[in-house]
Amino acid sequence: MSLELSARVEARGFDLEFAMTRGEHVAILGPNGAGKSTTLSVLAGLLKPDEGRVVLDDRVLAHVGRGTSARWVPPHDRGIALMAQDPLLFPFLTVLENVAFGPRSAGASKAAARDVARRWLGEVEASDLATRKPHELSGGQAQRVALARALAADPKVLLLDEPLSALDVGTAPIMRQVLRRVLAGRSAIIVTHEILDALLLADRVIVIEGGSIVESGPTAEVLARPRSAFTARLAGLNMVVGAASGPGVLGDGNLLVEGVSNGDVIQGQHAVAVFRPHAVSVFVQPPSGSPRNQIAVTITELEPRDGNVRVRAGELSADITAAAAADLDLAPGVPAYFSVKANQVTIYPL
Repeated sequence: MSLELSARVEARGFDLEFAMTRGEHVAILGPNGAGKSTTLSVLAGLLKPDEGRVVLDDRVLAHVGRGTSARWVPPHDRGIALMAQDPLLFPFLTVLENVAFGPRSAGASKAAARDVARRWLGEVEASDLATRKPHELSGGQAQRVALARALAADPKVLLLDEPLSALDVGTAPIMRQVLRRVLAGRSAIIVTHEILDALLLADRVIVIEGGSIVESGPTAEVLARPRSAFTARLAGLNMVVGAASGPGVLGDGNLLVEGVSNGDVIQGQHAVAVFRPHAVSVFVQPPSGSPRNQIAVTITELEPRDGNVRVRAGELSADITAAAAADLDLAPGVPAYFSVKANQVTIYPL
């Protein structure tokens, strides 16, 4: 399978072109108004560009522009499913009937459509919700049902528009693991503002600003070496990518960062340790005490941030108060130690 998009929407300053292959997961990042939702709308057939083409498996879904033989396949006939931020479940149908709607609309019998619906409700761990109505669901439950409904339509490409944005901090990690499992082997495009979603769900990242692509490449590579201001801001998390080793991740230079596993981490396999800059303490002498992770660094930059100071040491950073930075007499080139407790570090499989 291959998907190709080239489109121009003059009123939105949108001019974009990219392609993806079978089974690939692509994350689209960018600031508000950059063109992320426009991309999904053109692909899904909800927005007709001034000029462009959408081709899926050599089938032309859209061909628009001067001097062309116009073609516009309606959304329901594209083989592309869009899961929006709002679950948009039919309020008068049960969960089972909501999920069965896609295969039923495609001509399946009621019994066959319900069998498909039960299968996908099971896949997203929502079988117990089958008889409920949408108003009886929590936000996380509704998102699971919406995902099951999208998958039940058996799309060639699944479009996910900020799938975790409306979920609370306790529900989002669970839904993220569900997505990792059900997207395996399936082609998907994920619009997100969350760096962790891109890291854990996508093989490749496309960064859009002003309606155009400004960065594109393997996820870890783009996030580790951002070339745009937006990506640099987005990649505010500390990430150590390497191989799972014991209770942590062994990165470049034999840097071992220990933490708490979240997911099916397999020893020796690719994994990432993630921790926030505000969880890091900074010392100029080797620290004593309980923190398990003590990393020798050299300060490369001090950046004022909202009354605090972000202390950068290569690809790692720590957020401390301005008073602490002054007391430590920090400056570029000064050797220091970053210290972070293991319970502040999350280990994910890649």
